[in-house]
Amino acid sequence: MFRGHIEEGYGRQAVVCGVVAELGVPVDLDLVRYRQLRRWIVRERVRSARGELFGGLTAIAAFWVLAFLVADHFAPSETVFWALFGVLAFSLLSLPPWLVLQWVLQHFPRAGILASTLFLVVLETAAGLIVYGEVAGEGPVHAIAGNFRENLLLYAATQAVLLFSVLLTGYLLLAPIVMRSERRRQVRHNPVATAVNTLFQCIELACDPEQFRRPRTRYQLVTHTHEVARILQYGLWRTMPVRSPLAVAELKRRCLHAGQSVEILCAGLVLPEAATRERYLLKTIRLAETLLSGNLGDLPDDPDRAAYTIRNRIASAKRLAVKVAVASIPLAAALVQWRFHVFPASVDVPLLTVTGAWLATFVLTAAGRRYPDEISRFPDALTFLKGGK
Repeated sequence: MFRGHIEEGYGRQAVVCGVVAELGVPVDLDLVRYRQLRRWIVRERVRSARGELFGGLTAIAAFWVLAFLVADHFAPSETVFWALFGVLAFSLLSLPPWLVLQWVLQHFPRAGILASTLFLVVLETAAGLIVYGEVAGEGPVHAIAGNFRENLLLYAATQAVLLFSVLLTGYLLLAPIVMRSERRRQVRHNPVATAVNTLFQCIELACDPEQFRRPRTRYQLVTHTHEVARILQYGLWRTMPVRSPLAVAELKRRCLHAGQSVEILCAGLVLPEAATRERYLLKTIRLAETLLSGNLGDLPDDPDRAAYTIRNRIASAKRLAVKVAVASIPLAAALVQWRFHVFPASVDVPLLTVTGAWLATFVLTAAGRRYPDEISRFPDALTFLKGGK
């Protein structure tokens, strides 16, 4: 793994040097420094892969422990057999709908996100009602405890719902925290390495004019370019732990302006012109030279940055308002149930708890995306819906 990533870095370096020679850009890229940063990136990837393996084994162990606990609650004398039965029920009843949702997400992203959200809310609500019924000593699931053989379908559904909901809850709580901590480590511990590596990826993607014309390629470039902009705004200034408040304020200001200037490139990628590719390559190559050399005084500061920033903030506020309004729908439905009692009153407390937690998670996620430096301690708990890191 380590050797493969190192060779990939050498190949990318050759591509970048070829682009520099093709465009005749008067830059002096410190390739020795790039190779040092690339080795750090590779070591971080290997460490992350080991952490993911350990996390996966831990999740499997926790899954089986939960299956045994549920089986022991319903059948203390035959725990092993009914735990295996519960895992089989989980495989047959829970996994197929989730796989269908993943297919819908890939082919119809918006409909898939909505369907996945509804599936999550229904599943977590059902699990909450099951647990609430067991604690309160009432409900259909509590009635089959000790006598579940007469209603195996209900027992199978209970096992499937509890196992799947706990898996999702654990993923929601733990996986985003791990991913965010890994992200923070790369951005804050060595932001130059992450930014330069991403810039070289951008140059490699944009080096071929035919490939650059493809919308998918420009989408990838927008994603990587936005990532570099965030690193400049929220990570680069942390590499200089100086004690002078004036120096820190000036460094933060320049890094913020540089990040906003890089973000402007995203608009050009979405609305390309004949010279967009060449301008983009020139600016990314010069930014890579600046970061490799450490001459932060040469960071870009686009004069159109201020106007773009104002428009971006207005658009972000509108998107945030719409997302919060949509996320409030489940809580509004729960309040209607609490007021008019469409269903039994026993579901009011768990339903309000689940929908309130959902709204809080959604708001913190949206705010964390908009203000990552101020609300960085809250994980992006909805990334699982898109199936990406």
